[in-house]
Amino acid sequence: MFKRILALLFAINLILIVIAFSADHERGFIVRFFDVGQGDAIYIRTEKKQDILIDGGPDDTVLSKLGEAMPFYDRDIDILIISHPHADHITGALAVLKQYRVKTVYFSGAEHTTYQYLELLRFLEEQKEIVKVKVDHPINLQLSGETALSFLYPDFDVSSPLAPSFIKNNLNNTSVVVKLTHKGHSALLTGDIGKEVEEYMLLQGVDVSAHLLKIAHQGSRFSSGEPFLRAVHPQFVVIFVGQNNYGHPHAETLDRLRSLGIKFLRTDEEGDIEFSL
Repeated sequence: MFKRILALLFAINLILIVIAFSADHERGFIVRFFDVGQGDAIYIRTEKKQDILIDGGPDDTVLSKLGEAMPFYDRDIDILIISHPHADHITGALAVLKQYRVKTVYFSGAEHTTYQYLELLRFLEEQKEIVKVKVDHPINLQLSGETALSFLYPDFDVSSPLAPSFIKNNLNNTSVVVKLTHKGHSALLTGDIGKEVEEYMLLQGVDVSAHLLKIAHQGSRFSSGEPFLRAVHPQFVVIFVGQNNYGHPHAETLDRLRSLGIKFLRTDEEGDIEFSL
């Protein structure tokens, strides 16, 4: 009898734990910038329980971050966006591909010959069930009635010999740029683009305005030019910064943000940064 009571109490406690854990993950629309060191990893969970990851950071830290952000029973990533082939963006993405069921991968198709990137491409080629989409034109995904994910750049084939000269020998400028909109709020997520891409998008008339901006390339002085920042006109900026920050964010970039009255948050100071919409 006593054993039955203990078993019943254990079962009740287990149910309560599961309910509490699930309730913590039943919040509305969230955008979380994972503190993964010197690299990018952005997690989005929509009200429709769609899980989206943009880049994976420089190692497998993203796995523990996803474990905290997602319910333990959820092993599906609906959309994985790989902004460009640099290791501080793709190393964790490969770990995610191996540990989660990823449904669709978006990438620019940039050419690169590092071991990490070639391994990622080989893995994607082997996984026939994963849908692969090369971003070489504007794409608008209507995730729900009030939520959209728009691929703004590149709007050309980055591997083509006819591609603009500013992407030659500069992988950062092949970065996929996306704009997330939800109930009138918006976030612009820019990979590691430089000022050349910023100027290109402005000349193309791309609507880059957003309430929230993920600043490019850890706040490098070669990104986030004043005309671009004025066009985005963000209320908040998020900067990914690691312990070995290679001089990022640059003082010039921070001065530009301050002069424009833009508030910025850094992952090396704040840890994970989350916005609920």
